Amino acid sequence: LGLSAHGVTSFADQLAVYRNAQTFSRVPLLIILLQIVGVIGFYIVLIASMLAERRGSELSVYRSRGASVGQLVGLALFEGLLLAVPAAAAAPWLAGRVVALLGHASLFERTTGGADLPVSVGPEAYLLAAAGAALSVLAMAIPAWAAARRGVIDDQRERARPRRRGFAQRYYLDVALVALAGLQWWQLERSGTALDPKSLGGWSSDPLLLSFPLVAMLAITAIVLRTYAPLLRLAVRLSQPLRGVAVAVGLRQTSRSPATHARLLMLLVMATSVATFAASYGPTVGRSFRERVQYEAGVDLRARVREPGPRMQQPLEDVRALPGVAEATYAYRGNLRVGSGGEVTVLGIDDGARVGPMLWTRPDFASERIAASGE
Repeated sequence: LGLSAHGVTSFADQLAVYRNAQTFSRVPLLIILLQIVGVIGFYIVLIASMLAERRGSELSVYRSRGASVGQLVGLALFEGLLLAVPAAAAAPWLAGRVVALLGHASLFERTTGGADLPVSVGPEAYLLAAAGAALSVLAMAIPAWAAARRGVIDDQRERARPRRRGFAQRYYLDVALVALAGLQWWQLERSGTALDPKSLGGWSSDPLLLSFPLVAMLAITAIVLRTYAPLLRLAVRLSQPLRGVAVAVGLRQTSRSPATHARLLMLLVMATSVATFAASYGPTVGRSFRERVQYEAGVDLRARVREPGPRMQQPLEDVRALPGVAEATYAYRGNLRVGSGGEVTVLGIDDGARVGPMLWTRPDFASERIAASGE
């Protein structure tokens, strides 16, 4: 604009701004990460349970020939460790190398100049890898323990007449999950945000509310799982009048053992939920970033007058005459001491009729328009 300017920065204030900005930037990553971890955890459990079912007959034969449950579980633990330990040792280094190679992508080329992204793999990465490996081993050992408790007769009976309801449905854990999702939804509607500006040290996030997308995804999956078998049985009844028997026989066979098909359906529902949430949450994060910047500034350009005085009117007219400048005015912000000993923040505007189109606002900020309040 052809004006001289200088800046004054308070180090403590800038640290507070950086801390709050870091909190806001972590929230989207944490929400998406929780859902991805949930899908990966379910996938591990799915693969482990399918592997245990395929080996159920073999384990029942081992049991009939004198093998104990501890020996069979130990065999599953050894197999799990054989797969998990090398993966936990190599995964952090491989992940670091893959992230570093992203610096050659066009998205980061302007920042890195075509070089690798600076990535450091610390002890925390290996601890998280070890935790993931331990969970994977448990996911393989627990289904093996459940399958090893059955004998040959129990295994054959289970295959001939599989249970229609799983562990979660027998003990109504899916209903509890739906209730938890409803409670989190109610809390979000009541508070309006998952962030707390009054916490110690500035803005902080509520982990329970941030996990709502993950819990809602699991609740929807649980509802699909509970209604899948009844819907299949209804489809069998509706298909009976059909002349062909292939459809009826196929649906009846699926309804008798819906667990295998329901697991794949649950995985598809969870993956679709994560993709839908990510696609819809991206524009929301972008809008939140723009509105926070606009709220902080208030106008397109804000500057501080170094020497206030009676000669300020002419520079203001010069600014208004510049091409591309729609409006410009002076404003004063200060504190006034009242008779009771407290202070009141006052905002004074030189020309209230001009300030309406300049200020950024939203309809939910106030019941009265800014232009009307300034006139």
